[in-house]
Amino acid sequence: MPVRHKKPILTPIHLTLQLPPTSVAGNETVSLADDVKKYDTAKLIEFLREQDLDLDEDDEIIIRNEKIAGRDFLKMTKQDFKDINMKAEPALRLVDFAKDCKDKKLKAFLSYRSLNKSPLNIRFTESALEEGSEEEKELCKNVKQVMEVIVELLKDRVDVEKEPAMKKQRVKGGASASEEIERNEKGNVIEQSHKE
Repeated sequence: MPVRHKKPILTPIHLTLQLPPTSVAGNETVSLADDVKKYDTAKLIEFLREQDLDLDEDDEIIIRNEKIAGRDFLKMTKQDFKDINMKAEPALRLVDFAKDCKDKKLKAFLSYRSLNKSPLNIRFTESALEEGSEEEKELCKNVKQVMEVIVELLKDRVDVEKEPAMKKQRVKGGASASEEIERNEKGNVIEQSHKE
């Protein structure tokens, strides 16, 4: 049985998970371009840095000075980049990358939508730590609801074709590793008893 403190050192917190207020769950596929369109200039530059495009500081300064946002970036041609004094090679890399962004589909994701318009709330207070209290029951119920939503949102991240085989490998690998450790531990015990 877990040990409970009489005076918890935790402070009350309030968490809210707001779900979209529509009534259907479904699969949606979006392209990387859908995300890039939302980027302002600073976010676009940060994103481009992460993409291994060999852009130097001068290229970033041009993008910043021209105030190119994600939506603009996706529409630009090589000539557009050259017109703003960008060298030909980085311009070509950026145009190719913009095309890739439009073509690349992000993993399909499950969009979970709440059947009601109220947010899921978790209210955690010191009284929720008292076993059997109404607050504890309410806390457990609300945490369970939030966890169910999180699990639903993460289900799309599992590759149904590859995942079972990977899990089996991990289980087998983990089992053989744990069996080896167990054998070694038993061997050490046996060796020690023979030495005595």
